[in-house]
Amino acid sequence: LLANGFVYALNANGELHKIDPETMKPVWIYRANSAAATPAAYSSQYDTIIFCTADLYVHAVNNSNGSQRWKVKPTSLSPSSTHTFEGYWPVIAEQHGVVFVRMNLGFDGLWSGSGAGHIYPNTNSETRALLSSHPQYKNLFALDIDNGNEAFIPAIGFGGVEYQPGSNPILLVGSMPVIRRYP
Repeated sequence: LLANGFVYALNANGELHKIDPETMKPVWIYRANSAAATPAAYSSQYDTIIFCTADLYVHAVNNSNGSQRWKVKPTSLSPSSTHTFEGYWPVIAEQHGVVFVRMNLGFDGLWSGSGAGHIYPNTNSETRALLSSHPQYKNLFALDIDNGNEAFIPAIGFGGVEYQPGSNPILLVGSMPVIRRYP
């Protein structure tokens, strides 16, 4: 990650390094104590770096000194090869103070809706109600960038595309949210 005149390198062990590009010396190191699962994203408005780890935690790090701003696990699920943030990245909506992170639920989450054939409801309010009563099916989290609390429940049902790179199929989940301002 290149931001604010510095290089931020996240290694496989979950160590986030802030590096001065002129001297290539570390400014600080933040240790997440779990393997990294996503790349880092930077919020200039909040001067914070956000990333996710393999233990299903989301970390917010103060850019000024590398201290932990907050650390939350937005799901009750346990980490596994299918319950993971891997393959995604944090998306920051600066103007609303929200960071979005997406999680794969694997085949456990397919056909988890409440409608006929276990499809998801047709309205946002019905989908939010379903996800409120069945939080294990949440796959997109909207977190308050100030404290990591759930900002709201995105009305997003789980789905994906089956992919079989070898003998075992895996599920590839849809794209990340896109933040765009309109006039």
